Amino acid sequence: MTDEKDQSEVTDCLSGPIETRGDLLVLRIPLDNGGDKFVGVTTKIGSVDGDVLEVRLPVWLAQKLGVRAGDWVTVGLENGKFTIWAE
Repeated sequence: MTDEKDQSEVTDCLSGPIETRGDLLVLRIPLDNGGDKFVGVTTKIGSVDGDVLEVRLPVWLAQKLGVRAGDWVTVGLENGKFTIWAE
């Protein structure tokens, strides 16, 4: 028997590379390629820059995920929350 609390619903997944902008690690997600779905749930770590959503990846999170500039990650909504997974 499966407990419903243990099941996650993951939607709107996209993959892309981590980039650098100055001293920051960022994910740049085109708004017309799904980035528009993440704007409302990334207000503390993201901002719209022209036609892309730019999500800042904190150093502590990059270290936890074991990723750096050039690595690919997947982003999506897990139970309605913006989530990043290392590939």
